[in-house]
Amino acid sequence: MPALYIHIPYCLQKCRYCGFVSFPVNYQEEMPSTAGQKDYVPDAYIDALCQEMRETAEQRYFSGDNGYKYTNNIISTVYVGGGTPSLLAAAQLARIIAGVKSVFALADDAEFTLEANPETYTREKFLAYRALGVNRISLGIQSFQPEYLRYLGRAHSREKAAEALRGAREIFDNVSVDLLNNLPGQTLEQSAADLRTALDFQPRHISCYELTVERGTPLATERGTLAAEKTVRNELGAEMYLQTKKILEDHGYAQYEISNYAQAGYASRHNLAYWSDEPYLGLGLAAHSYDKARKLRRANTRDLKNYLQKIFHRESEPENDFNKIMMGLRKNSGIPETYLDERQKAAAQKLVSEELLVWRNNNLCATNRGRLVLNQVLLELM
Repeated sequence: MPALYIHIPYCLQKCRYCGFVSFPVNYQEEMPSTAGQKDYVPDAYIDALCQEMRETAEQRYFSGDNGYKYTNNIISTVYVGGGTPSLLAAAQLARIIAGVKSVFALADDAEFTLEANPETYTREKFLAYRALGVNRISLGIQSFQPEYLRYLGRAHSREKAAEALRGAREIFDNVSVDLLNNLPGQTLEQSAADLRTALDFQPRHISCYELTVERGTPLATERGTLAAEKTVRNELGAEMYLQTKKILEDHGYAQYEISNYAQAGYASRHNLAYWSDEPYLGLGLAAHSYDKARKLRRANTRDLKNYLQKIFHRESEPENDFNKIMMGLRKNSGIPETYLDERQKAAAQKLVSEELLVWRNNNLCATNRGRLVLNQVLLELM
């Protein structure tokens, strides 16, 4: 059953590290008039999104030789990402969900995730989201420490993060928290403190990513400073990774992907579809789709003006078979041998002898040592 991703590209402000296709809500370039509209997300974007759904209903992407339409599929997971989807008014989310249900069949037990940022939290809004069918909230906190919230360009405070996390846990059973690790100058103690603060609220899932500097972001202009710290940050990053793993496992969170930990039964089903070579459909500005049967990837336009004018520019390209190796080795369960050609099998055996990979349950998996140098491992297999 395919997974459905919906992109909402608006934020209150653009974070300094963010490389995603998103825009601050005051971004007016080539946007249709929103005069009189009180909501942060323009209704014109919702109009375009619903139009894309209707067009998609007539197309055949998840298909074999004979083809079959999306409408013949049961969607197992829905993930509304961004951007900051929690800027959506409840009425706007209701329109999106109505559009989804008019085109697709949703599984009775579908996982329905909505990304949220703390500064947008209100109890009334989150209750409305739950009533509309959202059953999982992914809360982008990144840090509880004021100096790093300022450095990252986050719009919320430590206090607002705690309020949003507490409120989300009261309304939703399934709450995930995003944190960033290995920030410039960050110590092991500060990293552990962020984890322990999050654990006080008992979220079901915690993602802890290492900060990366993306081209075109404000942080990229500080590349010289970051480069000077690179060796120290790499060494500390390894320590933080091992510390994160120990703290979370000691508190009952199982690692299932290199940066993701969950209580039993709460791994992200949607993200597992990406990492497990499963098909998915992306709707919205710059959204990506994967047609596994035809081995094609498809991308929507990144041009906001075109998208708002309902010009979606879907471009397809052949799937790179290495992607499923790269994504699969991030998971604890690893990849089957069938993913590898003969040259890659030989390279894998060498990496096994170096204790960077290991065979487990007939799958090839990265060891703890291998995860610390995963890019090197992937280069050997490329």
